[in-house]
Amino acid sequence: MNNYTRKTLMRNERIIYSAKSHFFNYFTSVLAIIIGLLLTGIFEPSVPDGLKDYEAVQGVTKKVDKSMDEIQHNVDRVGRTVKDFFKGVVDGMPKEIQGYIKMLYNIRTTYFGLVFLFLGFVNFIRVYIKSKTNEYCVTNKRIIFKYGFLTTDTSEVNLDRVEGVKVQQSLTDKIVGRGDVLVNGVGNEHVDMRKISDPTTLRKAILEAVSRYGSATR
Repeated sequence: MNNYTRKTLMRNERIIYSAKSHFFNYFTSVLAIIIGLLLTGIFEPSVPDGLKDYEAVQGVTKKVDKSMDEIQHNVDRVGRTVKDFFKGVVDGMPKEIQGYIKMLYNIRTTYFGLVFLFLGFVNFIRVYIKSKTNEYCVTNKRIIFKYGFLTTDTSEVNLDRVEGVKVQQSLTDKIVGRGDVLVNGVGNEHVDMRKISDPTTLRKAILEAVSRYGSATR
């Protein structure tokens, strides 16, 4: 961790604080994978046998089953409407084409499930690589954000050139403890660190480092 930063440390420079990507960055990927598993039929949710005897679990199960029945009813109603709408068009086509259309109609759920699985896994790998290769560091001289996997790019601002540090968080970010830390330097210098864990602590570490650096150079 922080291999690049450690290699580029100057004389008498040390790492004061190191941030990392937030685990919630995987949420979209995991959700897509779960949807894909459900659509393809690879995974079917069920209550473990050891929990079925509990009254609370039985109550939740009944509510879920009722909700699923209502959802399935609405899906079937929409499906019948769509099927009736295209029935006249399909009936007028050659039987070979009708066969292909029916086959595509039958495999549509599995197809969409595979699409969700593919996109979920690709995004999961992308987030994983970013979490392992990105470096967010505050030293006693600089603020460093290193990113890139096959290539290496960095954004750096010296502590004596920092003009402001702010945190941006959506409602979801506040709930899970994730956010963006934006560091503005003199001129066009800036370091933007997105979707990191505990952004307020990182902001505090930056401000404290700037304060100590200023006191030491007076």
